[in-house]
Amino acid sequence: MTLRCRLNHSYFDIIFDTIVFMDKINKGSTIYDYLVQAVRSGRTEQAKKDLLSSGYMLDSVEAALKEIGVELAPESQVQVSSVAPAPTLTENTEVTAEVVQPTAQTGKTLPNSYAEVSTPKPIEPIATQVVPEVPTAPVKVAPTAPVGAPLQPLPPLPSKPKNHGFLKFLAILIVVLIVLIIGIGGASYYVYGWFIPPIIEKYVPAWIGGTEYSREELFPAMFEHFSDIKSSSFVWTASFRAEPYLDAPRVPEIKYDKLNADKEIYARDVQNINDLRTILYALESRNRYKSPFPVSLGSLNLKLKNAQAFSYTKVGTGFLLKLNIESDAAKYALEKLSPKLFAIGSNTISLTEKNLSDYIYLQGEIQRPSLLAMIDSQKEALGLLSKEVKGSVGFEGAMDINAMKLSTTTLPDGWLKIIGDLALGDSTYNVDVEGISKDNVLFGRINKMPSIPFFGFDLSTIKGKWIQVPSSDLNSSSISALGVTPYASEYNEIARNKALTEEQSLEIFKKAMESGLLRATFITVEPSNEGRLYKYLVAVDAKNLADFYENISKKIEQKYRDKALFKYDKTTSEFMKSDAYLNAMKYLNQAIKLNVWIDPESAQFRKMTLVYKAAAPENYPKADLQAVFETSYSIANVNQKQDIETPENFITTEEVERLISGKTVEQFEMDKQSYAVLSVRKTLAGYRESGRPFPFMLAELTEDFPTTTVKSNLTYHYLDPYGVGPLKEIPNDRYTKLPFIYSSTGEDYRLQYQMRLPKDTGDTSSANSYDNYSSSYLNGQFVEGLNTATSKTMSEEVAKSQKNKSKTR
Repeated sequence: MTLRCRLNHSYFDIIFDTIVFMDKINKGSTIYDYLVQAVRSGRTEQAKKDLLSSGYMLDSVEAALKEIGVELAPESQVQVSSVAPAPTLTENTEVTAEVVQPTAQTGKTLPNSYAEVSTPKPIEPIATQVVPEVPTAPVKVAPTAPVGAPLQPLPPLPSKPKNHGFLKFLAILIVVLIVLIIGIGGASYYVYGWFIPPIIEKYVPAWIGGTEYSREELFPAMFEHFSDIKSSSFVWTASFRAEPYLDAPRVPEIKYDKLNADKEIYARDVQNINDLRTILYALESRNRYKSPFPVSLGSLNLKLKNAQAFSYTKVGTGFLLKLNIESDAAKYALEKLSPKLFAIGSNTISLTEKNLSDYIYLQGEIQRPSLLAMIDSQKEALGLLSKEVKGSVGFEGAMDINAMKLSTTTLPDGWLKIIGDLALGDSTYNVDVEGISKDNVLFGRINKMPSIPFFGFDLSTIKGKWIQVPSSDLNSSSISALGVTPYASEYNEIARNKALTEEQSLEIFKKAMESGLLRATFITVEPSNEGRLYKYLVAVDAKNLADFYENISKKIEQKYRDKALFKYDKTTSEFMKSDAYLNAMKYLNQAIKLNVWIDPESAQFRKMTLVYKAAAPENYPKADLQAVFETSYSIANVNQKQDIETPENFITTEEVERLISGKTVEQFEMDKQSYAVLSVRKTLAGYRESGRPFPFMLAELTEDFPTTTVKSNLTYHYLDPYGVGPLKEIPNDRYTKLPFIYSSTGEDYRLQYQMRLPKDTGDTSSANSYDNYSSSYLNGQFVEGLNTATSKTMSEEVAKSQKNKSKTR
């Protein structure tokens, strides 16, 4: 008999019960023997009802009966005219019954035990549609007993099946896990490559996606691999905006009780310092007029608030003045101003005649620690927020830092682009500037820049044009900032300081990680253009900072002495242990979110983002807004060649000067020539006043000689430089392009040069009046053609002309 049915239960239930039922058969369960005996005695329907009422599932029973559909006895032995009704099913069960009694085959006998039965066949699929009811009709079935023979009693009913709930849950869980593993593995392979469980990841070779560091070891290892980055492209962005209040922590009111405790004592120190400045001013006045210092302060007749606080002694032609500082806050502020005011371990200031020009000052109120002052200042600043005010700035570029070590005078090849915008309501300002360094030459271009509303500068004349800036045109401070200097000794010092800074920074960060001060929590793995990156959330445990600061500052100071990045300060250490500091750090940890991305294969830094949110207290203005500051820095193409190309078309810095100033070519050339002549004459004067005779060749002016301040008749117009020292190079004549004609007697010199006067200097409407003034003014200082300068005059020809004019009068 075959019974197709559709039940309202899950496929997992059907599969599981079938598995359990077949498992029972395999183990020799009595349910199979029970069904065999039921078929033999013609009690099949009764056995089905009994099994269903005992808890067995209909599908499982029907499947077992189907497997027993074998030949029993000769067909002529028994006739059955109708089929017993199917057992009643539970609610929400759709049943479609098609009753077909199998015909017994001649010569077949029913097996007496399970051992003689073949392996069960798969269960037929569950019907998905309701099958129309089939009319019952008499059918022939295989006899189960001789005609007229009494019905045999059924054996005892098998016990109710055990509850397999846990096994069912386990089977479902296994299936779900298999599906998840296949799905996640496929997605992981698509995004990251082969999926590697984190627990074994550190033991897998890097070439198939592993890393030699565990996730906990990777973040501290990053600091050790900073120096491995020799070249890269980089992007830095920062933005600010105001938005409706959502989740930003409000700036707290943080009290530092120690400030109030020292307030009265500090006020007394402030008054004493004011008196001290009065005393020093009176002593400095006597010294200026060559009067001897007094024997006592009383003879100065000064109105001091607390004269008893000072100790004064005349020592020879000088003096010794002492003042005791009572409050720690005052001493801390004075030490920051001048570390040498106090002897080690002393609270007493000792001053002599050498300190007359020293600047000694105390603020009227105790200076709050910078951290608290920064938090306090936010309250007023947040009150100025406006949703219309927002801005951003970004840097993008590439640099090969190794290039700086090739030569002390070589700039690294690289490029940099700066983009910024600022919105102030109806006004918007944009900046777009880029630069290139190639073969020790700099190039710059202004694409967007707000116009400068003063001095008549017109930047529109140079926008979009590359400008060439030779390294020789850069001042020494600009070059030194890049680690490049014309002097090997200076370069070596820069390199040493850089190495010491990196060494100390690495040591500090490693100790911070070991002590638990700096905590990096692994968040996730993220894809990137160059492979996968590990993302970490970084936070500071303020409770450990005071002890860490004391230990590391003393260690760094002891090891590096004057080159230490910072030194131990008792006041700072005590502040770090206060509740005020802990509350401030708690607020900052809430307001700041710092994430770092690391390449797991190289353990190198790749990206950093910082988000800072703040809102004013609820009783402050603009409390309904929050300020959001975001910044990020990322690098790529690490240790790869950076493609830097020289611009094809560019203008010189001199052309830029002329275009911005609005001068004519004649005016510009005259100003440049006069400045070149003047710089040579000023250097000659400084060379002479250093105790040497005038040089016999101008090339000697590039050699080192003591820098002097020239006091002569050479300061008659605004182009005069204020200080005199060696020239980097001797300028040529702007008109002839040849060296100046120079001769010297040691006591005087003659410097000959050409000058071309502008044809028309009267019209200044189209140019900068200030610069045109210089051209017009200089127009009377030279003659057209050859001019001769000496130590006494800029042009002998002009002097002779003026002398002749005076004679004719």
